[in-house]
Amino acid sequence: MAPLPAFRSTTMSFNDTVQNMALRASIEILKRKESGGMVVGIVVGILVGSLMLTLLIAWFCHRASRKQIPNQQYFKMIDPSLRIRRAIHSGDASLVARILRTHPSLLHNPDITPSYSPSFPSFSSPFSPYSAPYSPSPYQAPASASPAINTPSTSGLSNSNLHLAASLGHLPIVQLLHKLGHESPSPALNASHQTSLHLAAAAGHTEVVHFLASCSPASILRPDVRGRDSIMEACSGGHDTIVQLLLTYVPGGPEEALRRCDLEGNTALHFASGHANLLVVRTLLAAGSDPERKNAWSWTPGAYSATVQAEVYLKNLVGEVERRRAMLREIETRGAKGAGVRVVREDE
Repeated sequence: MAPLPAFRSTTMSFNDTVQNMALRASIEILKRKESGGMVVGIVVGILVGSLMLTLLIAWFCHRASRKQIPNQQYFKMIDPSLRIRRAIHSGDASLVARILRTHPSLLHNPDITPSYSPSFPSFSSPFSPYSAPYSPSPYQAPASASPAINTPSTSGLSNSNLHLAASLGHLPIVQLLHKLGHESPSPALNASHQTSLHLAAAAGHTEVVHFLASCSPASILRPDVRGRDSIMEACSGGHDTIVQLLLTYVPGGPEEALRRCDLEGNTALHFASGHANLLVVRTLLAAGSDPERKNAWSWTPGAYSATVQAEVYLKNLVGEVERRRAMLREIETRGAKGAGVRVVREDE
């Protein structure tokens, strides 16, 4: 009998391998012509075939289970620092409290996400005559003086949890973070040296500003990298109620605060006039702001009036304030000249 061809496992399927093994066992049994050996061969072939079939079924089940299990990255837990920022965005104070209870080290949680927002230009004043684009006309404010430039960014810049909550106006979360000691021993600053009060004042969140100003009045006059305080940010956004709140809580009185300027000499009145915030202009003039104060480029607040109407309004307000001050000075002078003291005896 001719020998069988060589067994090649690489070219045969699994079933063919089992059949060939059984066939070899049968041929050996026929060669021996022994009935006992035939029975043993048949039993061995059946056992080998069953074992191979079991292994084949197990292999297919394993492949099917691997297809149903998704990639490990879908089972990966979201980082707690990201979860707490998401909770702040949604305004969920209870979720923020639970995350901080299990992760107390995330109380500040500075956001190191790269930010390319033009919200915080480096040392360039929106009122500089050398900023581009610039119009020399006193009736047209520079394009960079738009209130949108001062819109606070909520990502990156190393903003802490309190910065984010204050910029979004979530008062319960701000109160929670403040209670847990976020501002102890000193206010948290972002990459632009801004406090949470800066961002809340710029965004116009009155309740948050009221809470932060009452808790830490010293933060009102804290300057950022451009030398601007919270009052200037509120004046840029045209938030008159916030300006009044800040002037109420500011240490040293409103007149002292309104004499402060940024790195290029711009006062709060420069910002209010440049953004055509007429209500804020009225509030600042009533509080004692100097309308003739010049910045580093020798420009007064009236030179940055966004429109002709704003400039006329500012001039009328300045005239009205000057008349009132002159009237008060005249009353005080007359009172000082005609004042006298008459001593009255007990018997009279």
